[in-house]
Amino acid sequence: MENIKLYQLKNIKQCPFKAYISQFDFKTLVNKSAMIRKVYKNVLCNYNFIKLSQSQLKDIISEQLEDKYFLTNQEKEIEMLTILNNLTRYIEYEKTLNRKLLARNIYNNIQIGDKNIELNADIVFDNGNNIEIIKYKTSSTKLSYKARTEKNLPYNDIELYLLRNLGEKLFSQYNKPIVASYYHLKGKSEDKNTYEQFLNDKSVLISKLNELNSIVPNDKKEKKSIDKQIKTIKDVLYFDNTQGNNIISFDYDNDLSDEIIELSNTKLNFNSEKCQSSDCEFCNYGTLCNHKYIDKSDGVEEVESLKKCNGEVKLTEAQKQVVGIEEGNYRVNSVAGSGKSTTMVLRAIELFKKGYKPNDILMITFTNKGCEELKEKITYWLSYYDIKGIYPRNLNIFTFNSFGESVISKEWGKLGFTEKPQLATMMDINDIIKELLKEYNKIEWLNYKNPLLNYPNAKGAFKQLLIYFNLIKSFNYNAVSLIENVLIKEKGNLSIKELKEKSFLIFDLYDKFNEKLQEKNLLQYQDQVLYLIELLEEYPELKNMYGYKHIIVDEYQDTDSTQVDLLHLLSKCDRFKSLMVVGDNSQAIYSFRNTTPKNILKFDREFKNVKDIFLLNNFRSTPQICNVANKLDKLNSQRIDKEIISKKENGQIPQLLEFKIINNENKYIVNLIQEKIREGMSKHEICYIARTKKELLELQKLLNEKGIPNMVEASELYLDNTNVQCIINLANFFRNMEQDYYLMEYLLIADNRLLEIDKESFKEIVQTIKNEIMEEVQEINNKVDDESIEGVNKEELKINCFYKRIQSIIDKDEVAKSFIENIQNRKFYTFNELLSYLYKIALYNDDTSIKKDDKKYNAVILTTAHSSKGKEWSVVINSINKYKYEDIKNDLDLLEEERRLLFVSLTRAKDELYITYNTNQNKARNKGKYCLFADELQDVQKIEE
Repeated sequence: MENIKLYQLKNIKQCPFKAYISQFDFKTLVNKSAMIRKVYKNVLCNYNFIKLSQSQLKDIISEQLEDKYFLTNQEKEIEMLTILNNLTRYIEYEKTLNRKLLARNIYNNIQIGDKNIELNADIVFDNGNNIEIIKYKTSSTKLSYKARTEKNLPYNDIELYLLRNLGEKLFSQYNKPIVASYYHLKGKSEDKNTYEQFLNDKSVLISKLNELNSIVPNDKKEKKSIDKQIKTIKDVLYFDNTQGNNIISFDYDNDLSDEIIELSNTKLNFNSEKCQSSDCEFCNYGTLCNHKYIDKSDGVEEVESLKKCNGEVKLTEAQKQVVGIEEGNYRVNSVAGSGKSTTMVLRAIELFKKGYKPNDILMITFTNKGCEELKEKITYWLSYYDIKGIYPRNLNIFTFNSFGESVISKEWGKLGFTEKPQLATMMDINDIIKELLKEYNKIEWLNYKNPLLNYPNAKGAFKQLLIYFNLIKSFNYNAVSLIENVLIKEKGNLSIKELKEKSFLIFDLYDKFNEKLQEKNLLQYQDQVLYLIELLEEYPELKNMYGYKHIIVDEYQDTDSTQVDLLHLLSKCDRFKSLMVVGDNSQAIYSFRNTTPKNILKFDREFKNVKDIFLLNNFRSTPQICNVANKLDKLNSQRIDKEIISKKENGQIPQLLEFKIINNENKYIVNLIQEKIREGMSKHEICYIARTKKELLELQKLLNEKGIPNMVEASELYLDNTNVQCIINLANFFRNMEQDYYLMEYLLIADNRLLEIDKESFKEIVQTIKNEIMEEVQEINNKVDDESIEGVNKEELKINCFYKRIQSIIDKDEVAKSFIENIQNRKFYTFNELLSYLYKIALYNDDTSIKKDDKKYNAVILTTAHSSKGKEWSVVINSINKYKYEDIKNDLDLLEEERRLLFVSLTRAKDELYITYNTNQNKARNKGKYCLFADELQDVQKIEE
């Protein structure tokens, strides 16, 4: 008779792929959630919890919570308090029953057909009228007696069914009905704010509950509201035995043995079906599950890029005016597609023609890629006009940050550093914040429970502090202006006194943060500008040493306050002659980087004698596309009045397509793409733009099903890449070779041919490779500490051993290659330092993103609105579903930026523009809900599909 474990059956039902992988019994890291579940179970299954005092219970919990799973002492303290309160709530309920305890920690099996199902129960009680066999769950309930889907109904749950059978097998002598139950220790409707109040002082909640119970409602609506509040508070205060709240029970006649036999006979392999559950995010097997093996023959070929420059340019009168400037302060208001980069470059060329040298001209743009493009264009025109003696390496083309870094790298001694400072990584920054939170024991307004939480409206302690620090650096706030511009706008009911106290504390933390950065000879990106400002202010002679006659700044709408301060200082150089800023306030879309369009709007008030030049001619888009963009832009109040003038021939009117349901919208988009390809349109000239990356991935699935080559061009976090995840997980194996699952994962990702090997042969291969690695590391460790082989010490040998193992992954993936190149730029003195650093990348959930190459591929482009800026395509299909509107309509700054973001995505289209949205009429709760920008778009052909 075959034995099968209950968790295997549950895995087969939920995710057959997970069920297959778990059969190997390879070990993974024990995560924080698993450790916390163990603490709960240990208290309930191994102690007489009814008789434990609060202090005893607290001591047991505190002792069993392992420090290594927590970033701060505060996080551990809150987790301890949470467990304590959840257990206390349940124990208080249990005391009211005074029922008889029959057994704990039961491990046994149930025979179903020809299978022996191994399972366990936590505790068994005699309730008088029945026997209840129980499994404790640390989560809130997932099953519901009112569930719409069959799988979420209690009478279809195989674990509860088997638990009842186990109870009947073991406790039939009592001649009482057997009930199987889940006891969920977390409330079903727990409200975050209410629960926080419960942790702080539950007497306040009890008073509130009494107050609500005393209210006599005036109508049904008020009664519903009061009942909801009462339910929320009760859910936090009490363990609720009302059906479906904290307890889910199985006492049905439903026989699930056929389903269990069918599940147990399921044939499993590496190609087994994968689930799409919300639990996937926390699954240990996520990297392997989500990995996609790239087929080199997928038809995505590189396309030769067009030259950035190509022969003589016929300038407009406005462009000629820009090119000829030699003195003064100018604001060049340049619309989308107006050729501003070429105009800037030709102005630099004109200055060179007049005899100026490279060290007379500073050009600043906003990306390293932009710097390279400017150098490329200037190099072309220098050759075209046969200008001698000026070489690309001598051109002063920087981002604000790289300009600051170039000066700091020479003058760091004046700033108090003991060696040339390095740019801090997120690991460095989080390490420092971790140190700060050890010193500042308790700050009420910080979320210690989830210190790395990073949702738009919810931030953990680490993220929240870093946001404040970055705001101070970007906008040069003091304690007062931080209150006025940031703290007073945050949700909360703090008094003026409390706001001041909070601001002063933030600045105390901020000062300590910067001290610790400097002690470690580290700086942030913002510091590269701030330290440059400090140098120029404290050492006036440096203004002339690092000053320029002519300064040209591109994308000025994307500057922050400190960058403007730097320009003020540079303009005080003795030889300064001109400052030209170029930009388009209508394309300011990066406030999340602490930039502001106000700098370009008030440039004429910041600097003296400013003259405006308007580059209004658009050489990219048809008049019809420009008309739609112009009408939308004019709805914003915070703008410089201008209008795009198309210089192209008439084209088709942009279409605004309305769909009732999103599936129809996506199918239409795929069909439209296929139609354009059949008409002869190059795939790389077709682009789908959406507000979120999730939308791109949803459409990508449909395109892949149709065999349409496509590329996602959007920012990608290193940690979102499964090859990078695999490298980090392999480092976990090297840290502890008992965690051999990560070796298995690495072998499968490195060589997909292993997917075809039978289970036993594969296990042998894993063990063989494991032995090889252990022997290699042991051989290196056996060498004398100071022994060297060809000048390489044993720590370097172990590091090289690791790098050698991951080479096959790096060779196949540019993202993984870039990730490792960044790692190799750091100096690690020991192998453990490297492994710990890789571990911390995952621990801190590092949000560093990959810098994508500029190659073009013969594939349909899928990109977000933010990532589309600066690019263009012949056909643009623009989904506006996820653009924000309703939830930000009362915040003028946010609404107008969102409108500018839509403006940017519309103006990427050269010839054809299709705007799509759906009204969600297949979803009961969101019926008729759609993005209201659809109502703002004018001069479009409206079509209902």
